[in-house]
Amino acid sequence: MGRYSAYIDSIAQFRASRKALGLSVFNVLLDNSKAFTPGDLLEVYPHVPEAINILNQKGYDFVIITGQPTRRTKDIEIKDFENILASMQEMFHNAGAILRGSYFTNLTDKNDPYVKPNTGMFKRAEQEKKITWNETFYIGTDKNDVKAASSVNATPILLGNLSETDALALQNKTNLQKFNNLLDFAKAV
Repeated sequence: MGRYSAYIDSIAQFRASRKALGLSVFNVLLDNSKAFTPGDLLEVYPHVPEAINILNQKGYDFVIITGQPTRRTKDIEIKDFENILASMQEMFHNAGAILRGSYFTNLTDKNDPYVKPNTGMFKRAEQEKKITWNETFYIGTDKNDVKAASSVNATPILLGNLSETDALALQNKTNLQKFNNLLDFAKAV
């Protein structure tokens, strides 16, 4: 390999020592507070770049696992998901962070193994060695995110305002942690 082999080995060793955390896209990274149709531009929350930077500095890489957002007037098609995830890849890259993988489904049938709270995407990410769930967090905004994270033994992180009744019920069943937004989580972890 020549004179750079020790350098490349040290980089590989450093990358392997970093943990990954999983997150959803809608209402975690992108504002999904109003209904939209495919082709609409989605806005990144203003606090997200700082949160990604903090988590990156704390030694985390990222894995996206997402599905159809809750507020939509029409299901998002595969091409739209690919565009959204490409822009997320660019955002992480611009922040100097590593996005190890992106997993999505454009389906909504609750019997599909890849639609949350089912764990198909989670298991695939772990099989592809992108993340080890029992050693990390999954960040989402609804009870399906919490259920899926708990099913793969990840620590579920809930962002936003789930009803108090739902949050208490989930907290009693899981090791759920709750934060207002991604930046609050990044500062606390």
